[in-house]
Amino acid sequence: TPEVHLGYQRYTHREEVRRSSDGWGSISVPGGRLAPIDGQSAFYTARFQRLTEGVLPVINSEYESHNVEINDTIRWNNWTFNAGLMTSYDILYGQGLREAPGTLSGFESDPLNKYKMYELDFAKMLQPRLSATWAYNGNDTIFGSFARYKPAASSLPRAASWDRALTGLFVDAHFDAEGRLFAAVPVSSSSGKLFVDDLDPRSTDEYLIGTARQLNDNLSMRVYARYRESSNFWEDTNNNARVAFDPPAGIPRELYIPDLSAKLDQIGSGSSYVIAELDGAFTEYTEATVEGEWRGARSFVRGSYTWSKYYGNIDQDNSTSVNDQAIFIGSSNIGDAAGRQVWDNKEGRLRGDRPHQLKFYGYHMLPWEGTVGAYLIAQSGHPWEEWSYEPYRALTTSTSDTIRYAEPAGSRRTDAHWQIDLNYTQNFRFGDRYGIQLVGDLFNVFNNQTGYDIQPAAHSAGFGEPRRWYDPRR
Repeated sequence: TPEVHLGYQRYTHREEVRRSSDGWGSISVPGGRLAPIDGQSAFYTARFQRLTEGVLPVINSEYESHNVEINDTIRWNNWTFNAGLMTSYDILYGQGLREAPGTLSGFESDPLNKYKMYELDFAKMLQPRLSATWAYNGNDTIFGSFARYKPAASSLPRAASWDRALTGLFVDAHFDAEGRLFAAVPVSSSSGKLFVDDLDPRSTDEYLIGTARQLNDNLSMRVYARYRESSNFWEDTNNNARVAFDPPAGIPRELYIPDLSAKLDQIGSGSSYVIAELDGAFTEYTEATVEGEWRGARSFVRGSYTWSKYYGNIDQDNSTSVNDQAIFIGSSNIGDAAGRQVWDNKEGRLRGDRPHQLKFYGYHMLPWEGTVGAYLIAQSGHPWEEWSYEPYRALTTSTSDTIRYAEPAGSRRTDAHWQIDLNYTQNFRFGDRYGIQLVGDLFNVFNNQTGYDIQPAAHSAGFGEPRRWYDPRR
């Protein structure tokens, strides 16, 4: 018996950016090792955001998505099949240009104007889904599925907007050893960016197979395995990254946009960075999980164990100096200059990798309207690696360690963590309509304050020490 479902969805994500104040920003101490400016090399450098005099303009950016889906559910004997397809038409809107057919870039400068910066048509956004479930004895099942996802999440409409030059321009202020300012240099990467032609959208393929079985009246179990692979990652990166930063064999030594300089000259401004699909960027996630649930007359226990591996060479969760922020998708530090390319020691276990994870939850109802419960979690620590600009000094004068890996990703790992939380609930009833419930919780009974979020920068204080700890007993 087929059941067909059709759907259409349209939505727009909007972002407004207004920056009205700033100080000196981030201060580094290159100690005279930067390339000289007018014969003098900086001892201190402050990177701050330039402010525009008068009324500060607002940068408006949008991600508009049109989604169409069709899904058919077919039931035949003990089988259930699901076959579906979703496709999308996505448009990224920025601010600061207008379309100009016949020009080299296709755009002309027009501050504060909304323009279509990039679009992904239906043909590129095909996302098939297929699954089958076999209830071989009418109750217990074996199941499998395949799905392809092409998510719309992106920070690029804001990050690539041409009007970033109005409010998003960063300036490097250079000081000598006595603290005297001698130069202020705009950082060009903060202005608008052009997209490489004919990009393939970020894509994730997921495969799942498993079985669920009711072992007896009290106990059920589920076992499954999953594999996810993601590719076609977009990032803002130097147009000459594949020429200047020593890529490995197999990556073409050419500019992402060969005539970028001519296009920027035609527009009159713009960045030496472009929005490109990073060569060979990928992530892989492999998982095997066992889950069980037992129900008694007055007790309940649910537990699971997962073995997994999260591997790749682009780590969105590890792209800032303060880890776990994941604040940019497509416009992070990844791919920015030497030491930050996906071939720079980036392949390995990624930040979210937890090879072993065990969870148990249960409760027991007492004869006097009370319930006692417990929750146990135990998991591996997270990977980390040393960050240092030293291995890349031949390719850059920067003294920032941020995501410049000095060893393969995930070469080290924090300590494993486990804790038990307890709960007691007491109910008092007054007749059929009224009651009072008192609840008491005790978290982290054994006070395991395991450290995590390691400080990985070799040239900063506290290298190798945790910056966060699991909450103490309370």
